[in-house]
Amino acid sequence: LSEILLKIWYSLIEERLKLNQNELTLKLINLVFCDLFLNYSLINQNISSILNKIALSIIKHSFSRRSLLPNLYKRLLKYQIKYPSSFSNNIRLFPNLLINGYLFDQINSNNFKLEKIVAEVFDRKHDKIENELYYSIYGENEISSKIYLMIIVSSIKANMNKEVIKFNDLKEVKKRLKLYEMLLILIGLNCNEKLIRYVDEFFLIYLEKEMSPLVRSYVEWIISKILINDYNLSDKINEEKKLILKYFRDFKTRENEISLTILISFLKIFYLIANQLNEGFFRQYFLHKEFLPLLLGNCISNKTIIRHFSNELVYFLYEKSGINEITNSEIIGKIYSKLIKDENFQKYSQIDGILWDINKDFNFIGICGEVLLKNFKETNIDYINEKNFEKYCCKDLLKNSYIGIGKFDFDFDLKNKIKTNIQFGENSNELQTKSGNWGLINIEDEKKAVKRSELIVVGSLVDKAPNLGGICRLCEVMGVKYLTINDIKMLKDKEFKRVSVTSEEWLDIIEVKEKEIRKYILNKKHQEGYTLIGLEQTDNSFELNSQLKFPKKSLILIGKEREGIPGELLCELDFCVEIKQTGIIRSMNIQTATAIVVNAYSMEHCY
Repeated sequence: LSEILLKIWYSLIEERLKLNQNELTLKLINLVFCDLFLNYSLINQNISSILNKIALSIIKHSFSRRSLLPNLYKRLLKYQIKYPSSFSNNIRLFPNLLINGYLFDQINSNNFKLEKIVAEVFDRKHDKIENELYYSIYGENEISSKIYLMIIVSSIKANMNKEVIKFNDLKEVKKRLKLYEMLLILIGLNCNEKLIRYVDEFFLIYLEKEMSPLVRSYVEWIISKILINDYNLSDKINEEKKLILKYFRDFKTRENEISLTILISFLKIFYLIANQLNEGFFRQYFLHKEFLPLLLGNCISNKTIIRHFSNELVYFLYEKSGINEITNSEIIGKIYSKLIKDENFQKYSQIDGILWDINKDFNFIGICGEVLLKNFKETNIDYINEKNFEKYCCKDLLKNSYIGIGKFDFDFDLKNKIKTNIQFGENSNELQTKSGNWGLINIEDEKKAVKRSELIVVGSLVDKAPNLGGICRLCEVMGVKYLTINDIKMLKDKEFKRVSVTSEEWLDIIEVKEKEIRKYILNKKHQEGYTLIGLEQTDNSFELNSQLKFPKKSLILIGKEREGIPGELLCELDFCVEIKQTGIIRSMNIQTATAIVVNAYSMEHCY
C-alpha cells in the first residue's frame, strides 16, 4: 500500500501539483503520514524509506507552492502528541525530516508574497476576519510550518546517550543558525553530565572555527547552558572541582594565543554563567578571584575591540546585573562613572549586545530571533514574531513542549536611557584608563572606518623585527596611510607581533623591497605629488621644530638602524629632518625618532 501511495504522489508531481488539485494533495499527505504508516515506519525499513522519499519530495516542491509544508508538519506534530515515545525513537525517519524542513527556505520573490498581501487588503476592505480569504484558498500561512517544527523539536524526549549530530558541511550562515537553534532546544531540555564531553569534542572547536558572530552566539549559549547545568548538579561542598573553574583556568592559559573574537566569546560565556550563579561562597570566589580580575585587566587592553567590549560589559554588570559583589565594587563603580560621562560611549555603545539571559530567554521567541536582534539588530534575521506563535500554538499543540512561547520585550531605545546621576567619593584612588574611538567597535569595520592621513612611512630599510613592530604600532595609532616593509613575512614574526600588538591587522602595509625603494618613492613624487623627506642627520638637514611645516602629502623615509639612509637614496629626497639632541649619545632608537617625526606631522594635519 505504501508503494502505491508513492506512485500516486509521483503522478501528482507530474501534473505539477495544480492548485485545483490542492485538496486532493493535502488529503494524500494526511493519508501517507497517518498514524498507521508512521507507527509501522518504526519497525519496517521499507515503509520508513518510502515515507522519507515522499516527505523530501514535499519539501522540495514547496519552494514555490503553498499549503504543503504546514499540512505535513502539523500532521507530524499531531502524531508526536499522540505517540511521543514512538516519535522520539524513530531515528530513521524524523531527524531527517525535521532537519531538512527547518533548513528549507521558500522562494523570496515579491510575486510569492503578493497573494498574501492582496488577501489581507481584501479582508480589511470587506470587514472579513483576518486571513479569511487566504485561508479559504490555501489554508494556514507558510510560517506555521516553522512554528510546528519548533514545537516538535521542543517536545522530543531525546535519548542523549546517542551521538550528537555534527553538522560541519553547511556553508550558509542561515542554515547553521537553524541547526544550532534545534541543537540548543534539544540540549537545553536534555542537559545532563553526559553532554560535558561535547564541550571539548565539538562546541569549543566549532566556536573557534565559526566565522559568523550570529552563529557564535548560539554556540556560546549552548556552552553556557551545559556548564551552568554542571554547576547545579555537582557537589555543593567540593567547590574546587566545578568544571566552570576548569574551563576558566584553561582559557586563561591560552588567552594570549586565541583570536580577538574568540576572546570576546569566552568573556561572554563566563559573564552568562556568572549571571546564573546563586549567592554564596562559589559566586563570590568566582567573581572576585577569577572573572573580575580578568575583565578589569582587559578594560585597559592594548587591543581596541577587547578594551571596548570589556568596558561595555563592566557597564552592563554594574547597571543591570543586580549582583552585590559587582555593584559594591569601587573599581567597577569608577569605570561605570567614567563611561556614563563619555558622550561617545552613549552614542556608539552596543550594550544591547550583552542583554541576554541564557535561562529567561530560553523560549520560542528568544531562540527564534529575539536574542540575535538584541545582539546585532540584523534586519535580515529570520524572526518569527509573537503574534504568529500565539496564533498557531494552541494548548493542545503545546501539550508535550517543555518550552514556553515567551515575550518580545527588548527596548531598542535602551542605549538612550543611560543614567547620569550617580556620584562617587572625591578621595578615591586614580584608575588607569586608555583612550579609544567608541565609534569603532565592530572588528569588521574598524580598518575601513579609521580616518587616516596622507602620510606614508617607508620602513623598508629597517630589518629588526622589534623595531618594525613598534613602528607599525605607532603608524596605526597615529593614522598613517601606508607603511612599507622589505618582507611581508615579517608580519608573522613572533618578535614583531609581540611589539605590534595586532596593529598590523588594521594598518595597510605594503611590501617594497630594499632594491625597489628608489623606484617606489620617485613614483609617489612624480605620479601623486608627494614630498620626499628623510629622517637623517646631514649637513643640510632641517631641525625639527615648530617652524618646520610638513606638506600634507609627505613621504618619510626611515634609515637603517646603524648606517642610516644610503647615499643613492639621500640624493633623491627633497629634504631631511633631524631631531635636536643635547645628550652624549649621537642618535636615538629608530622607533623613538620615527615617533617624534610622525607625531609632529600629525599635530599639524590630524588634530
